[in-house]
Amino acid sequence: MTIRKGRVWTTPWRKAARGLRASARRDAASAAASASEGRGSGTGDMVLSSFCISRHLACTTRNPRQGRPMQILSPIPQALSGQAAALWRGHFGAAGWPRRISAAHGLVAVDGRGRVAGVMGLRRAEGGFAQGLPPLPGWLFHPAPATRDLVIDGLAVADPRQGTGGALIAAACAIAARSGHPGLRAEVRARNAGALRFYAAMGFTQIGQGRYGLPWWGQVHLLRLPAPDRS
Repeated sequence: MTIRKGRVWTTPWRKAARGLRASARRDAASAAASASEGRGSGTGDMVLSSFCISRHLACTTRNPRQGRPMQILSPIPQALSGQAAALWRGHFGAAGWPRRISAAHGLVAVDGRGRVAGVMGLRRAEGGFAQGLPPLPGWLFHPAPATRDLVIDGLAVADPRQGTGGALIAAACAIAARSGHPGLRAEVRARNAGALRFYAAMGFTQIGQGRYGLPWWGQVHLLRLPAPDRS
């Protein structure tokens, strides 16, 4: 997906996903060559609006099985923050945490009826999606190594296999490119086979592994997708 000032680009979603995978393979091949010298499955069409060149992102994608357009919005509108927080909390929260989210550190997919179909948190150096301290002592958490990439701070969808997760990944790639991040990073528990398959299908490759997060999470895979070239 390419963002250029004053223009709107429409790309068949499966073609876009193939493009992301091809870009990841090219970067991996380039990295392998340098070392030798010593140095996501959704369907439908996505329209990325010219708002992507500003603070706001507004995209639409149509899933033919749903028959209604879906919007990807960032920052998250205040009217949708409650739904977004509840969906995210249902997958990643605990004991009612978090009650608040950072609208600027997230995206929502909104269906044709105005309901939140998916939510993705984003984490940067200045903070992440969930606000407030979790109901656990801070020393239990072991963060992954620092990165210049834009980190996915949890991705949750209401109904899987509707193209929602892929649309959120594509929109996050656009945000990463626009804000100067070299790529997207996902941190996925090794035993979460479904999530690992999803990210592999989106073109992510593993760049590391370790015992990050909470002690009972076990091994965590660090996955990366290069941001699209804006040139």
